[in-house]
Amino acid sequence: MMDRSLWDDFKADFRRAYADQDAKLTAYQKLNELKMHGSDIDSYVAEFDRLIDEAGYSRSDIGVLQKFKEGLQPSLVREVLTHVTPAPATLAAWKQKARERQTVYKELKNAGLHQKSHGGPTPTQQKWAQKLGLHNYQTPAQRAANPHIPPPVLPR
Repeated sequence: MMDRSLWDDFKADFRRAYADQDAKLTAYQKLNELKMHGSDIDSYVAEFDRLIDEAGYSRSDIGVLQKFKEGLQPSLVREVLTHVTPAPATLAAWKQKARERQTVYKELKNAGLHQKSHGGPTPTQQKWAQKLGLHNYQTPAQRAANPHIPPPVLPR
């Protein structure tokens, strides 16, 4: 009767058994809409953890890791996958590596070393443009920003 862990288990089981299903559904809907805003990884992780608990998920449930990655900034997912070998396999590892990569981003930004994308072509786009003979290729965003420049003409 005095074992604290037994009472904690009882309380958790009781809450699971009698939880308000509307609250679970609301948490599930919020989880589906949850996105990381700006560079605030800590708020995203805290809210994600709160919502998976409210929805009644386990951190090891199938799909929870995928949902976490979907809510991260795409550039952060790219950073983790590019700089972490092998790629993290658990939710805890993804959280840790995402925080580490976000810290690197902030440090580079504070040091004035972070390069923002200027909307130019990606390396893959540049490679294809070169293969197609498009020497002055511009992305659609660049063409929209400079409408006075005519679109490239494919060589014959």
